[in-house]
Amino acid sequence: MSHIKLMPPAKRPPIKALLLHHFYQGGTLNKFEAIEQFNCKSLSEVISNYKTAHFLVFSRQSERVKWHRNMEAICPRYWLAKSTENLEATYHILVHKYGYMPSFRPAA
Repeated sequence: MSHIKLMPPAKRPPIKALLLHHFYQGGTLNKFEAIEQFNCKSLSEVISNYKTAHFLVFSRQSERVKWHRNMEAICPRYWLAKSTENLEATYHILVHKYGYMPSFRPAA
């Protein structure tokens, strides 16, 4: 299955769906970016739930980030593993659970 672009549903999806869509589109996040961009204060918990409930595979790498008052912290950066099986599972969750719609481009 090739990577299919998805459009969000008309009704704003929950934060965990927005995060999953961000990862599905190839995005990466650390916990500070998740707070800033999605108001998600529990990124590791959301990822853990997707791993446990849906067997999704996320990769992570520790990084140093500057945050509050220029203090440094070491935290993981997460991204969705790009295997076909993982992308298919993520696609099905977004479409069937959260109401995302495939965005097909018309043939030229």
